[in-house]
Amino acid sequence: MLASCLLFAGASARGNVVIILQAGSIDVSLGVAPGTLLPVDVYLAVEQGDDPLPDVRLMQLNFQATSPGISLDNFIWLLTPTIDDSAYLLNKTFPQPSAAYFSSSRREGMIIDLDDQPLLVASMDVTVNGSGSIDLRFNDPNDTTTNNITLVRAGFATVEEFTFEKRNLSGGRLTITVIGGGPDQDRDGVPDATDAFPTDPTETKDSDEDGIGDNADTDDDNDNVPDAQDAFPLDPAESMDSDHDGIGDNADPDDDNDNVPDAQDAFPLDPTESKDSDHDGVGDNADPDSPDDRNVGPRATGGICGASAAMGTMLSLAALGAFRLIHGRREDRPRCG
Repeated sequence: MLASCLLFAGASARGNVVIILQAGSIDVSLGVAPGTLLPVDVYLAVEQGDDPLPDVRLMQLNFQATSPGISLDNFIWLLTPTIDDSAYLLNKTFPQPSAAYFSSSRREGMIIDLDDQPLLVASMDVTVNGSGSIDLRFNDPNDTTTNNITLVRAGFATVEEFTFEKRNLSGGRLTITVIGGGPDQDRDGVPDATDAFPTDPTETKDSDEDGIGDNADTDDDNDNVPDAQDAFPLDPAESMDSDHDGIGDNADPDDDNDNVPDAQDAFPLDPTESKDSDHDGVGDNADPDSPDDRNVGPRATGGICGASAAMGTMLSLAALGAFRLIHGRREDRPRCG
């Protein structure tokens, strides 16, 4: 991640010195809540690996251009374990901390060399109350000295100075955006005021107030139906939605969405059935022996009666009389019931 910060345009004969401000292990690219306490590390490097910079004698950092919404709280120089920091005059005071090498000559193990691998030289704590930048690019056009600017100085016999004004110093700015509202102790992006677990970055809500965060809780609404099986995992009054219409079965007046209200529906969870006329547990649509079917029998479908039902009463009294003469007995006439 840090190596990507080393690509800057406008390199001079020697590769530019780069100041990298890195927000510790916290990713600030998505923003932080106001009041966030943020550790920030300071790295130095040069752009070109084949052109190292030996004998860095002075590191002067001027933070006056930092946005007013960002409070600079604490600064500490972190020279590498191989460097004896007693050989440096260390100023840790904002807005312009500095580290200056005492001697006028190089002493083994007491001087800083830079290459293209970022070297951690300092760390600080800041409080972010508003969006803005931690910025080392302060420039006072009325000051022609190097007393009030960010500066890196190297060399003994030949001295090289690197400043933003000379365009041989790059980086030096970290922009932070504030989102939400209020302090955020666990830095999870949810302000403490609305975070049910303000010191646990893995949890922010406890929907059923059982002391277990929603991320760890297998039954967020505490209705004894596991979230994985609950159509409404945050509603203790509902757990099913049979017709998938977004209304829980307890509140839905038509659970199978067949346009027959549950109170009048013999099968309230079956959209293909709503009546059971013979009360045998089989819906009329599927039942082969509904009451209407049983009203139709063989005597109503055959012989003279069948013809009467299909064609109306077509036989006249004369026809019936002829029938009797042929068969000789009244009792032989067809009967319809």
